[in-house]
Amino acid sequence: MIKKIGFTLAEALLALSIVGVVAAMTIPTIKDYSEEAKFVALLKKAYSSIQTATAAAEVKYGDSTLWGWNSAAATVNQKYLSVMNATIYNGAAYDVKTLGNDKWSTVNGWIKTADGILYNASTWEEGGLKYSLIYVDTNGPERPNVVGVDVHCFVVNKDGVYPMGANMHYGNGYWACTNYALKKGKMPWMHDASITDCRSLGDPFE
Repeated sequence: MIKKIGFTLAEALLALSIVGVVAAMTIPTIKDYSEEAKFVALLKKAYSSIQTATAAAEVKYGDSTLWGWNSAAATVNQKYLSVMNATIYNGAAYDVKTLGNDKWSTVNGWIKTADGILYNASTWEEGGLKYSLIYVDTNGPERPNVVGVDVHCFVVNKDGVYPMGANMHYGNGYWACTNYALKKGKMPWMHDASITDCRSLGDPFE
């Protein structure tokens, strides 16, 4: 006589319950890190687009240091608009917050590329140095709209394009997260609300 080997209904239900508990514990974590990887990838894409657009704009308008630093930011935006597959963003305005949940600014009138990324250039002068700041929201008006996650900043000067937080801009607290995320390929502040200033993470060049 052949003895049948199998699971009882109670054993099967117990196994399913265990699988359910494990899934409930791990799926949110997997989703969190999947979101992090997505935002890092979008940041890298935006950085590459800005580098390409800056090179194209310099071919068309000359060296970026001669773009009229004392003119309105709209002048610089127009230069990028002319070399990117972009239009003016006329969607609803929305607020952007810092990692510490403070309001940074309200986004409206930026330029929008075909992939949904928003850009805004402004001119700046500090300590005798003149340059452009290019802000970017890598997923447009979609949340989280937080500096260091989907909102970042880049600097354009005589040395080229580099992320905020590198070189002399390391002291810009939450903006330094742009450089950290590019160098490290991760955004630990997405999983730890106590991180509100990327300088607390140490030197991103280490």
